[in-house]
Amino acid sequence: MSIISPSEVLVVIPARGGSKGIPKKNIKSVGGIPLIAWSIRASLDENKGYRTVVSTDDSEIAEISESFGAEVLKRPPEIAGDDSPTELTLIHAFESLKNVTPITHIVLLQPTSPIRRPNIIASALDQLEKEKADSLVGVLELSPFLWRVVNEVNTPSYKVASRKMRQNFLESEVVFLETGNIYITTSIGLIKSACRVSGNISLFKMTRFESLEIDTHEELELIDVILSK
Repeated sequence: MSIISPSEVLVVIPARGGSKGIPKKNIKSVGGIPLIAWSIRASLDENKGYRTVVSTDDSEIAEISESFGAEVLKRPPEIAGDDSPTELTLIHAFESLKNVTPITHIVLLQPTSPIRRPNIIASALDQLEKEKADSLVGVLELSPFLWRVVNEVNTPSYKVASRKMRQNFLESEVVFLETGNIYITTSIGLIKSACRVSGNISLFKMTRFESLEIDTHEELELIDVILSK
């Protein structure tokens, strides 16, 4: 049985109103509901009693978030700018609510990554506890056949002349992409490091669909089709 109490887990969904790439992105209809609602549902549909908070500076986002069952925390203008780190939002949420209810773990769900498996938070918390980790990050395992440009030369990460079968790569040669979908940290770790992940970090493997993010209109249209089905 897990020793992490759901009542001491704070789920924070940051949603600024000032998206420039896609105006009003967080409330655009995706799969028939506002984009922000997918992250709210991911938390509330687990029925575990996680405290689910949307941190926003936008009244329209706040109204929609409340209609889908989330608490709303008004984000101060000084941490709602284009260059404001998400960590400041997490710390603000923790500091605002820590005297209302005990908080041992903070889950960050970014609304721009709306595709998540059922009970993802519980699964991630179980893995965090099993690995005795201090924090967790959602990742996608990449192909080991990677390239980069070094001093204007296209350079592979593997030996082209002795190309291995993918399944023969060593564990140390496998690389992972941070998806941005889910992060978990202890409240102590967050305050001490001012970072969303710190200490012993667990890698939570995700699917390609879960790793999709909405940053462009094309990605918005693609994920709208996926979630509509």
